[in-house]
Amino acid sequence: MVVVLDPSKISSTTTTTESTRAAFARVIAPLEAQAGRRMGNPHRQKCFEAFERYPHGVEVVARDTAADATRNPLGLFYWRITNGWHELEPLPKPEARAEMAPIADVVALEEDVPVDVRADRLLEADPSLRSWLVRVGIHYAHNERVFHEELVKIGISDPELVAELRRRFPAEEAA
Repeated sequence: MVVVLDPSKISSTTTTTESTRAAFARVIAPLEAQAGRRMGNPHRQKCFEAFERYPHGVEVVARDTAADATRNPLGLFYWRITNGWHELEPLPKPEARAEMAPIADVVALEEDVPVDVRADRLLEADPSLRSWLVRVGIHYAHNERVFHEELVKIGISDPELVAELRRRFPAEEAA
């Protein structure tokens, strides 16, 4: 018996889902290799559903998780997905925030002004910074080095100012 499949009769939904599943598998493969095991259900399904809606966001979270994880990359990845990290818009790169750079530079150079006042001025001048600190920064605040590196990426490098912002937006407490 020979079975001949007619491509025009194959459901495009099945093909799309299969190709999406394959793309998702490629995205989490480095995390699975790092963990030494596969991600199981129901966690895998929840992360796949997030990937269907926000493929780029899930890819970014997977890449960042592979770099950040020290013990359990799959657990950290799942935690980040369930907390909506894949839906967050990152802050624009420093070159896209050209109007922000002079403000950060001026605030950083005001050595005679207390650091808490400089932080207030910076947060008032850039509402997106406050939003980023509230939604994302708190997840980095537990690690002083990483928190500082993330702020440097967006043009804020004054160590006193970084320390003040970290103090104001402490790490989210573990549940």
